[in-house]
Amino acid sequence: MKATVSMNEILKKLETSLRFQFHEKLEEYYVTIVDNQTEQVIKEIPPLERCLTCMLQL
Repeated sequence: MKATVSMNEILKKLETSLRFQFHEKLEEYYVTIVDNQTEQVIKEIPPLERCLTCMLQL
């Protein structure tokens, strides 16, 4: 949690923030980098599209 606060302080200057989310179907956490003004997701880590593709192949 402390690392998230530190990263958000750095990202504040870029007007972005980190958000940790839990995907119930994948049962995995992922991180999104979000533009604070538009609430648009800039990046997902790991990319959810890749995770979903891997899940479907199992």
